[in-house]
Amino acid sequence: MTIEEELFKKTRADFNKILKYGFKKDKDCYKYSKNIMNNRFRVDVLINKDGIVKGKVFDLAFNEEYTNFRIEENRGSFISQVKEEFKKLLKDIKNNCYIKKNFILNNETVSQML
Repeated sequence: MTIEEELFKKTRADFNKILKYGFKKDKDCYKYSKNIMNNRFRVDVLINKDGIVKGKVFDLAFNEEYTNFRIEENRGSFISQVKEEFKKLLKDIKNNCYIKKNFILNNETVSQML
């Protein structure tokens, strides 16, 4: 399970709040970017029309995607700091733009069970 899947499970997007947060609508998705760690990295967050979140971190010095924080075996302090900053931003988005789902079954599934 990805960081995004773990953080956003059992939630649903509130697209009005997503726009108020600063996301920009682009075709069928919403985009948001923020620099972290004294402008050394940029986080790009995409939310699709189903509310599914995908994030990428870019090393601005090299202008390329930074993926080391996603590898479980990598546990250095710098990598951990990047991961924590990434998660901190995602948690803020979750807290400000998502609603907790109390039930994980939809109405159709419940009807089939009865």
